[in-house]
Amino acid sequence: MARPRKPRTRGEKVIAFIEKYCKVPEGKLVGQPIKLADFQKRFILDVFDNPEGTNTAYLSIARKSGKTGLIACIVLAYLCGPLAKQNATIIVGAQSREQAGIIFKYCTKIIHQSRVLSREIRIIPSQKKLIGIAMNVEFQAIAKQASNAMGLSPLVVIIDEIGQVKGPQDDFYDALTTSQGAYGDEALFIAISTQAAEDGDLFSILLDNQDINKDPHTVSHVYSADKDCELMDKAQWRKANPAMGLFSSISSIEKLARSAVEMPNGANAFRNLNLNQRVDRTSSFVSRDVWKENGNKPIALDPNLPIYAGLDLSKVDDLTAFMLAQFKNGKWNVHTHAWIAEDGIVEKSKESQIPFATWVDQGYLSAVPGASIDYDFVVQEIAEKYGNLTFEMVGFDPHRIYDFQQAMDRQGFQMPLVRVYQGYKGMTPCIERLERALIDRKVRHGNNPVLTSAAFGVTAMSKGKERLFRKKSSTVKIDPLQALAMAFHREGEDSNKKKKAKVNLDSWINDPITM
Repeated sequence: MARPRKPRTRGEKVIAFIEKYCKVPEGKLVGQPIKLADFQKRFILDVFDNPEGTNTAYLSIARKSGKTGLIACIVLAYLCGPLAKQNATIIVGAQSREQAGIIFKYCTKIIHQSRVLSREIRIIPSQKKLIGIAMNVEFQAIAKQASNAMGLSPLVVIIDEIGQVKGPQDDFYDALTTSQGAYGDEALFIAISTQAAEDGDLFSILLDNQDINKDPHTVSHVYSADKDCELMDKAQWRKANPAMGLFSSISSIEKLARSAVEMPNGANAFRNLNLNQRVDRTSSFVSRDVWKENGNKPIALDPNLPIYAGLDLSKVDDLTAFMLAQFKNGKWNVHTHAWIAEDGIVEKSKESQIPFATWVDQGYLSAVPGASIDYDFVVQEIAEKYGNLTFEMVGFDPHRIYDFQQAMDRQGFQMPLVRVYQGYKGMTPCIERLERALIDRKVRHGNNPVLTSAAFGVTAMSKGKERLFRKKSSTVKIDPLQALAMAFHREGEDSNKKKKAKVNLDSWINDPITM
């Protein structure tokens, strides 16, 4: 006598629905039943068969790994499949209108391939909306730029490519996740994305918090190559691309890897997008590992030893940065002091995705009352905090220096200001000295977040053998790193107008007093 068949679990029902009713919408297998990859099945089973119940799920995987297809299939299972719930709303949030359109079109293509789905789901192209007719389930794909994220009450929110969010906070994410309150424990939030670039970015924080807290109601699947792996290591490709050969061909990944090896400027993009590593796609001036290895806390500044400083004065919406470097006990001890105008600081934080307001609260950044930075206020703070020190020189950017000098005169405080030309010729020696000190692990910067944000927000542009700092994006603030580089300048050395003797760079790094 045959044993009675064991009832399918919720997750198994979802898999069966997808593989029975959903067909490949495009490509060489178009029209054939969708066959889920093993990693997709594991994710579905862990999310929908979790004995503790799942309210949050993360899937992080390399690009071209079937993320859009998986999102579409889960949506369809909610519209007319085993996940359907009367009058429920399903939202997919995308980082751009284009991406929202891609997800919607992918869903509609699957529907058009199936007579059953075409009968059960009504398509409203003008609103990027789908309606599951039997249970009146509504699906909509919305973009971050759209204003319709507020006022929703979705049962399920799926955010696509949340790894593109810069910084720890995102209004779009907040609006969608806080809109689910009406469903309580039944609500489900899913984020499917490649890794973010920085530890301080939203998706990184979500993944790291789950690693630490092990919330039983959260499912987190991360497929990533090992840190510092060889770009041509095929075993590492498979770690980030578990369906390699299904959704992405081995030959296409190999072509991208060879290109990354031959053209190092593309290596970071390959690591982030194809190896799913937490790496900024744009090469930074300093690598994350080197920066961290110089991150010990600086020792207190010694009034009996010379201080080398750099001053970068702000435009209206920038930071003013005063960086101090002192060589003691074999290390450059770097102290960061930066100012921002207080008015509109919360708005600036949201606009730029840089937590200025938080840094002020934590004491890493000084807020100057008003809409712009008052240099008298800055000079007073410098005099009060550092007036007892011995400044060998303060390298400065000429922008607004006349106003700053007048403020010093009014406050009765003076420092040995030395102009640092901001072009390639002036900045190249400064950048090279700072870089050498970092590479040799001879810096203690204390992982100050204002300075760290600047360090990872800048790249060094080259013209021949000369280099110049450039922002990676318009919103980053690199003033502290620019000022730190200027602290590694010495009067007369760059232009060679006052000193003709060749300076030994290594001896200068090890002994700043050696001339």
